[in-house]
Amino acid sequence: MRITYLLFFFLSIVLGGFVFGIGWYYRYYRDLSSREVHAQKPTKFSIIRSPTESLLGTVATLSGEVLWESRVATQPAEIKKLVIVQQGEEVDTKDTGNVEIIFPAIAQVTVHPNSQLVIAQTLHQDIALGQNTGTITYQTLHSPAVLTVKAHDLLVSVKGKATVAINNNTAGIIVSVLQGLVTTGYEDLQNNTQVATVTEGNQFIFNINSRQGVTELQ
Repeated sequence: MRITYLLFFFLSIVLGGFVFGIGWYYRYYRDLSSREVHAQKPTKFSIIRSPTESLLGTVATLSGEVLWESRVATQPAEIKKLVIVQQGEEVDTKDTGNVEIIFPAIAQVTVHPNSQLVIAQTLHQDIALGQNTGTITYQTLHSPAVLTVKAHDLLVSVKGKATVAINNNTAGIIVSVLQGLVTTGYEDLQNNTQVATVTEGNQFIFNINSRQGVTELQ
């Protein structure tokens, strides 16, 4: 169900810009658990395979302890060889774990130790990922591609290369822009949409509890 709403989020970006997209996403995300979504046309769904139009990712490098939860798994299992990952799966790293995932010609994702990556949507030019903890570096491989990350209540749209570091102990998120630019969006405690553009060499610091953010030099 969440992936369906992400589709509408990206459509709203195309039609009305990032500000409208952020507002639409949060307005509906708050009550996902209580809504029912009825499809207008019957669709074929496979728990084993992601939609045919979605992109597959390849684990290009792997070291240390890395866990992978496939679409058919009930819990993550350690992987020791390179695998294909797809929409609806999850990758977790432990203390020694590092993994690099490539979505060909679109994006490269490097998951550092003690981090969790949720592969929410991988449709063509728009890839939507989730990050609940740890440090992950995201990079788009060509200019039209957009990679969006949901880190708690913060949405991060990457065009270039950026690292998102989450410290759940301090309720802090730091988005460091290494190349290109990043657009961040969130709703503050008054439910007002806040959007910031962060350029190369700067970082965006966000507090999960107060839902406030500020841009600073790295």
